[in-house]
Amino acid sequence: MSLKTESWQQQMAEGYCSIQKLLNDLELPGHFRPEMETAAKVFGFRVPRYFAALMQKG
Repeated sequence: MSLKTESWQQQMAEGYCSIQKLLNDLELPGHFRPEMETAAKVFGFRVPRYFAALMQKG
């Protein structure tokens, strides 16, 4: 994915919308999930894939 060729709308549309998928891909423990799901009910959950790629796994 190129940030220069995709609009922010496209990047958000292709982003993570599943908390479990994001936690799995970042190799994070599942104990974060309940708090994230609670927050996602209030503030729709969406993380662009390019942003997640910048995060350190584990």
